Amino acid sequence: MIKHPHDEREKLGSKVLFIPERYGDRKSVALLDSFRGRDVQHEERLLRMFQKAGYFIERNGSFSGKQGELAFGLYHKLAGGSHRKLDDEITESTNVPRPHELSIDEVRQLNFPIVVKDPYQHGGERIYLLENEEALTRFIARVMVGQRLSDLYDETNQDEIIESIMNGVRTWNFDSEWFYYKDLRELEHYQFQEYVETPSEYHTSFRVLVDAYGEVYSGAIIRSPKKKGEESIVEPKLLLSTDPITEISYSQREYDILLKHPDSPFFLNSQKIVSNAAQGGISIALGGQPVVNEIDQQVLIDHGIDPYNPTIPQIMADRASSIGKAARGMNAYVGVDFIMNQSLDPLFLEANFGPVLTPDEIGITVQDDRIKSSGFETSQYCELALIAKIASK
Repeated sequence: MIKHPHDEREKLGSKVLFIPERYGDRKSVALLDSFRGRDVQHEERLLRMFQKAGYFIERNGSFSGKQGELAFGLYHKLAGGSHRKLDDEITESTNVPRPHELSIDEVRQLNFPIVVKDPYQHGGERIYLLENEEALTRFIARVMVGQRLSDLYDETNQDEIIESIMNGVRTWNFDSEWFYYKDLRELEHYQFQEYVETPSEYHTSFRVLVDAYGEVYSGAIIRSPKKKGEESIVEPKLLLSTDPITEISYSQREYDILLKHPDSPFFLNSQKIVSNAAQGGISIALGGQPVVNEIDQQVLIDHGIDPYNPTIPQIMADRASSIGKAARGMNAYVGVDFIMNQSLDPLFLEANFGPVLTPDEIGITVQDDRIKSSGFETSQYCELALIAKIASK
């Protein structure tokens, strides 16, 4: 374990790195909250790089924003399980535009389509497009019924109960015994946003890698593998039964399957609108190299980007730089996600504080066999190279 006596701070000068209490601590047995679940040996390597660059390591301290201060992995502590709070803080400090977030009162005005997200999920999971009142009714019913869902399976009059539930939602009356939650504040755990229509035939988003000093390293546009409207969010596979309500009653599966199973009374039949890599998205690098795929070329043209010299739009790079600086008290680098509307204005979606890194993203050329011989995973190798650059600033 690396030791950090407090009297070393004055000796090392004003450069201070704030980290979580257990980060890089071999003696800690509860490492589940460590930065992206990395093994402690890798965490120690990263800390040594900062120390060699003259940083004093302070555990569980308070970042104040002074010159020379930097945070690494603190976003876990600050987020409290949801990055929504951090994204809000970034937006407030930078004034970078985002898709309009809808209040519950605005949701009730029934202006469709509406995007709903679970901010505690990542990788494009639990993001639904609600295109009409019936879909909104089913989503709200699923949320407000809550744990009472498991009581439905042994009811002989299921259809009547479900219809009464739906009628309660349509009239915004949650007095029925079948509503586990009575207060609309339960819906505030979710994000309701306006739907942003992207320029091309495909769902698209952007990822820009930037450090806490505002330097932009790379960018890419990620498109969905299928055209808009060609893929829905459907989960037809059940493990124990042919009925989704019975399924959740006997298994540990989450209630979320009721929104995705065609036989469920809460089925949303939502279009799949995400395009990120975790959901099978196809990445188009914006590093200046010509793009030869005809579909990718057209996607770039539709977004106002030259397919023969594709680069990050300047307005997006500037906004990403501002976000990186605003996140200095959260992490040393961040992957910033944008969505571009049909006016070609890039809107901030979210900040990803532990993006998987590749050599191209951080601007290094390295052979695969060299990475293998190092004993590191590719992302770890790239993170070490990136931190070497950031720590030297």
